Amino acid sequence: MFYMAQFDKQINTTMPDSVRNSHDPLQYLCNSIHQDIKREGKMIAICQKLADEASSEEERMNYLQIIQRKLVLLDNSAMIYRNLTGGEPDYEEDIRVADGQEGVQQLQLLEQESYQSYQKGYMLTQDPYVRDVFLRAYYGAESAQLTSKQSPQDTATRISDQGGDPFVVAIEQATERNNTFRTAIWTGDHLQVTLMSIDVGEDIGLEIHPDTDQFLRLEQGNGYVQMGKSRDNLDFNRYVEEDDAIMVPAGTWHNITNTGDEPLKLYSIYAPPEHPFGTVHQTKADALADGEY
Repeated sequence: MFYMAQFDKQINTTMPDSVRNSHDPLQYLCNSIHQDIKREGKMIAICQKLADEASSEEERMNYLQIIQRKLVLLDNSAMIYRNLTGGEPDYEEDIRVADGQEGVQQLQLLEQESYQSYQKGYMLTQDPYVRDVFLRAYYGAESAQLTSKQSPQDTATRISDQGGDPFVVAIEQATERNNTFRTAIWTGDHLQVTLMSIDVGEDIGLEIHPDTDQFLRLEQGNGYVQMGKSRDNLDFNRYVEEDDAIMVPAGTWHNITNTGDEPLKLYSIYAPPEHPFGTVHQTKADALADGEY
């Protein structure tokens, strides 16, 4: 089996002493992944109950989005487990899902356990695919959003500008959770990353960056892109949707309008940086007040 051979060679050089000294480190990893699968199953059940009990549509949708992310993680973990063991994981476990705030606390406790478990799992191997699964799970658990504990503004500003320091983020999840018009999450000397959320029917605003190239990627929604060499001649026009990427050359007038029925969520990369370090614009009006789009 492919993964079995890889782990036999790599695992003893990448794990903590407590694991390295165990009699069967591969079995330790398999058991750990199995527990992760069961834990994710518990959290999905809790989120479903909390979604059913949600006091608002926004809260309900938040829990449903968490469920979707965890289902993807569950599928990836199960595939790794099959490759390692040749068998199917046992998803079934007696799950008592508490009501209300107790359910939120139960979910928080499981998220903390996941955070620690995925951190340890990441250290168990250097296999790039398995490491990627653990890393995404690790940051997903770290930044898990619990609507009943956080206001939309709290959620929007959770990621502060980490520019100048090494940084890893689950960019798709961070983009989808962002509710601000613009938040800079990494501003370096030569590059900047921002998250944006454009309300239904609104646009970023026609603008030009004379000396800055720009990359944008849509993670949610539908839009309409306009570009051109002058503000009166926007001769490049395209409809865009989730997963589309947009490249804007320096010196090009451009605008993006939300044509869908939900907020348009995207992240933008500027080279060199365009906005001041730590920029946060809760709304487009805030950006205009700062003299920026």
